[in-house]
Amino acid sequence: MGFYKGIIPIMEEILKRDRNKNILRFVRSGTCSVCKGSRLNDKALSVRVDGFNIANLSALQMDQLE
Repeated sequence: MGFYKGIIPIMEEILKRDRNKNILRFVRSGTCSVCKGSRLNDKALSVRVDGFNIANLSALQMDQLE
């Protein structure tokens, strides 16, 4: 006998394969309130160059980085 991984891992695995309507009704998207969508932790965001963190700098166009 195996063990039950739980419903969340099972749903994630199904969504990796296809956009299942039955599962998508339980899913919602939103911006993380902590990282504001940068996908970086506080330690990474705390490093600053001329007042900008890595998320701010990576959002700029090349000609804005002068």
